[in-house]
Formats: sequence, structure tokens, C-alpha cells
Amino acid sequence: MDTLYVIRVSVPWQEVARFLGLGEFVGDEYVGPGGPQPWDTMAASFENALAGKTKYEWFAAAAKKGWTFAPVEDPFSLRKSPQALARHAFKDVEQDGERFNVPALPFKISP
Repeated sequence: MDTLYVIRVSVPWQEVARFLGLGEFVGDEYVGPGGPQPWDTMAASFENALAGKTKYEWFAAAAKKGWTFAPVEDPFSLRKSPQALARHAFKDVEQDGERFNVPALPFKISP
């Protein structure tokens, strides 16, 4: 199974969710801290939507919306992405004496 890693920049998350086949999960009951995250319920809808198009069809559909979809070899390759580096998208944090490189939220649009 390929990996899909989504970074939403300047697009409402509801629009991205609908695009990815998760429109039924964007209601008010799912918004805000503490809202349910029913991945077990969402997974089938998401997987069916993904299987409904080839990766090139997904890229074309995203391009029509003005979005960029691109293949990612693995999540670790994102750390070396020129786009991620230019946006300072990752930061080092320390927890329990260990250092981790994690997504810096909120993402910055410009350096």
C-alpha cells in the first residue's frame, strides 16, 4: 500500500476532506477539540475513494482545483523537501530526554 501524506495549506480542511471522499465526516460534530476521530468509520470511505482513481487521476483532479499533489516515497523524505525546508515545516522538540523532528504547526506560508 502506498502512503498518502496530506499537508493542507490555505484550503479549508472540509474541502480537502470532501475531495478525499470524507464528505460525510465534515459536520459540526467532528469540529473542534475533543471531537470524535472515528478513523475506523472513515477508513472504508477513504480507501474506496482512493481506489476509485489512479494516482495520475488524483494529480489531475487536484491540479484542476489549483492544488499540488505529488508522490512521496516515504514520510521521512518530506524532511528533505525543498518546499518543506523553505517553509520551515519541521522543528526539533525534546520529550523525556529524546529529540524528535516533527511538523511545525501552524505551517508557515512564507519563510
